[in-house]
Amino acid sequence: IEGQYMSVKSAGNLSTLFDVGGVLAGYISGVFKARAITAASFMYVTIPAMLLYRAYGNMSKAINIILMMIAGLFVNGPHALITTAVSADLGTHSSLQGDS
Repeated sequence: IEGQYMSVKSAGNLSTLFDVGGVLAGYISGVFKARAITAASFMYVTIPAMLLYRAYGNMSKAINIILMMIAGLFVNGPHALITTAVSADLGTHSSLQGDS
């Protein structure tokens, strides 16, 4: 970041912001009560978010933090939703009633 290398500890701490973005996706899907729609719509924004991070993530630590959270929101958010909440919703859908 800014042409300087970070320590392993700092890089590890910074990478946790990616997961914070994923938690925000869960919160947003809970507010709107639309898990599948949230996951699908976030997946469409994943590529632009990653391109922004690649192009501008090394400019400053503040920009890196913001873009890391945005990337986590759109990448880790759908992953977390699909592997947990959406699969649970599908498993309890009325069309599967009585079918193990």
